[in-house]
Amino acid sequence: MAWSTAQRAWLVVGIVALVLGAAFGYFALRPLPRSDYPDVGSGYLMVDSTASAAESLASPPPRTDRPDSTQPSGPVLLDTPRPNQFVESPMWVVGRARGSWYFEAEFPVRLLDQRDSVLTWGIARAGGEWMTADYVPFALTLNFNPPQTDLGTLVLERSNPSGLPEHAGSVRIPVRFR
Repeated sequence: MAWSTAQRAWLVVGIVALVLGAAFGYFALRPLPRSDYPDVGSGYLMVDSTASAAESLASPPPRTDRPDSTQPSGPVLLDTPRPNQFVESPMWVVGRARGSWYFEAEFPVRLLDQRDSVLTWGIARAGGEWMTADYVPFALTLNFNPPQTDLGTLVLERSNPSGLPEHAGSVRIPVRFR
């Protein structure tokens, strides 16, 4: 049986397609090699259940990296604005909050006037690893229209996705408007 030129061309094209399909299947669809230990940096939660790790989580060592060696207290340390400071738009809100104050590295912030009307609100985002008992820096900018009142309150609320009152918390900072 003699093969025509067209039949030979289709045979060659078929063989090349089979070889390319097999190569694609081998390189593109094969499982990637995995380590027995997941990489902590790629999002896996690592929990050490040894007794020494449990003790270190129960009572973190005191931090003495502050120049005056006094230990901060409270869930939020606000650098700016300070209590009763004059503020105007845009207002920078900068400070540090304990890791437990965050949920998914965020917590809400509201600016109220003297009548407790919301002037603006925003989301403070952690500037570092937030799954810790230590203080984590945060910052945000709030833009608002000048209120009719001279006094107001900056409210930093603890993230509470559960909605349970025992997990709620807030820090209220009095501010003054120009």
